[in-house]
Parts: sequence; structure tokens; C-alpha cells
Amino acid sequence: CTCYQNSLIQQLFMIRPFRLAILSADLQPAAGEAPPPEADILGQLQRLFAHLQESERKYAETRPFCESYKDIDGSPVNPNVQMDVDEFCRLLFDRLESRLKQASPMQARVIDDLFALVQLHQVISRECQHLSERPEQDYALSLEVRNRRSVQESLELFVEGDRLEGDNKYQC
Repeated sequence: CTCYQNSLIQQLFMIRPFRLAILSADLQPAAGEAPPPEADILGQLQRLFAHLQESERKYAETRPFCESYKDIDGSPVNPNVQMDVDEFCRLLFDRLESRLKQASPMQARVIDDLFALVQLHQVISRECQHLSERPEQDYALSLEVRNRRSVQESLELFVEGDRLEGDNKYQC
């Protein structure tokens, strides 16, 4: 049940700046530091990307990568259990960003630079001039697609806004 991992890794591999950042990350420990463990997520992704880029084989062995990917409790993810790709992507980005900061500070911002988006949540009063804004960084938009004719319609619904009335109403 690792098709969600495979599809995301293939997509990330095809994003050249991301691939180059992963491949150029320096995994050599600094003087006096212990080498990263074999189950290092960055090292395993680097190995996988190098194989995809340089090998003539039509497949890559993903077991070491799967074993290096740990769940929230630090246990290896069970490859027999399907996972949500959005959740997998968020956790992968979090772990890679942390690991990139240690291994290659020059590459540490690559995830935010390529994938982060900022949603601006606004409360606009209809009764006074008050405007409240709160930015929130994320890596994905959750769009309602059921019973929608197009992505454009889903995006329009996403930014439509809600009217706060009754108990939800703000006081100016």
C-alpha cells in the first residue's frame, strides 16, 4: 500500500529545483559528529533520487526509504496500511526540512520556497471599518470538488466567504 508514497516521490523528483536540493545536500558529518543513521530520511530520499536519475533500470527499490519514514510515534510506517497522501506529504516535508537544516543550511528553505502558500483569513465588518487579517502558511489547499463542474468553481467557493450572524457574529 505504498502507491501514495511512490506517486508523490515521482512528482517531487520531477521538480528539478527540489531534486537538485536533495541531491546536493551534504550528508557528511562535521568533525566530531556521528554519521547519520542508515535510516536517515534525507539520505534515503537522496539515494532514491540518485537511482531514479542515473539508473537505466525501470524500477527502484523503495523498501529502505519506507523503513526510514517513521510515523508520529517514531515507528516505521506499516507498508500494508494505506495513508492519506496529503498527510504523508506534510510529515515528509516537516522531516526533510528539519534534516536539511542540519545537513545543508543552504538548502533548508527549498521546501518553503517551492511549495509553501499563505492563506489570508479575513474578517470584514459590514457595520464598521474593522478589518481583521491572519496569515496562515500551508502546503495544500483543501477544495470541495464534489458536485462541482470545475476546479475554477471549487476555487470560487473556497474564497467566497461566510457571513457571521447570530452567535457567530463579531461585535464592532
